[in-house]
Amino acid sequence: MKFSFIVIATVIFIVACGRGASIEDRPALAVSAFAETTPTAMDGANDPAIWVNREDPEQSLIVASGLEGGIEVYDLSGERIAEVTDRPVTFVDVHYDFPLGSEKVDIVIASDVAESALIAYA
Repeated sequence: MKFSFIVIATVIFIVACGRGASIEDRPALAVSAFAETTPTAMDGANDPAIWVNREDPEQSLIVASGLEGGIEVYDLSGERIAEVTDRPVTFVDVHYDFPLGSEKVDIVIASDVAESALIAYA
């Protein structure tokens, strides 16, 4: 019964979303940046992730991989505070409360292009 309701609700939602103006007919919205990071030391940022500091959100960080490898870390004002260039990485992501020994830590996971492996930084 629960499954049927979800399927029916999903179908109704999809049909309702399909009606109306197409994307081409909708007006474009202008979006302006209010801040940006310092220029990357790498070949350009590829994939950003945001680590949220749950104890002090003002200390949260932006982590980005480069187009040809490396990781750069920025504070929320856009200043680069660290870079890791020891291996060619892409596709960064953040994982919270990862069990590491007897602790739980937040980690950044990246794809090591050369080794076809995942790497993690605590």
